[in-house]
Amino acid sequence: MSSRFMAFLAVCVAALALVVPSALSAPAAASVQIGKNAALLAPAQIAVPVVFQCPQGAAGSVFVLVSQQQPAGPNTTGFGFLAVTCTGSKQTLTVLVNGGPFNLGPAFASAEGVWGASFAFDSRVITIG
Repeated sequence: MSSRFMAFLAVCVAALALVVPSALSAPAAASVQIGKNAALLAPAQIAVPVVFQCPQGAAGSVFVLVSQQQPAGPNTTGFGFLAVTCTGSKQTLTVLVNGGPFNLGPAFASAEGVWGASFAFDSRVITIG
C-alpha cells in the first residue's frame, strides 16, 4: 500500500477515536413534567407529582408554582421546592406546594428543574382533587 493511503488511514482512525467516545458519553436526557392531578392536603397545601430527569451525579432542584383562579378576588398562589440527587433516570417526585388557600378544581402549574447551570421547564393546567 502507498504511504499516502496509510497516512490517510491513520488520520481517519485518529479522528474516529476522538468521535466515538464523545458520542458514547453523551449526557443523559433531562426533563421535568408536571402530573395531571394534585392532591389537596389542607386548604393551604397541595401535593403536586413531578417527573424529573437530570444527569447522574448532579445535584438538582425542582421548583413548582401553582396559581388558582378564585370566584371573587385575586388568584391564589403557592410555591414548593425539592432538592434532588440526579440518577440519570426519570424520578417521580411529590412537591408540596404551600400557599393558597386552594380549592378542588383546576389550577395552573409551572415547574422548573435545575441542575448545574442547566434547566428544564413545564407548565400545564392541573386538577386539584
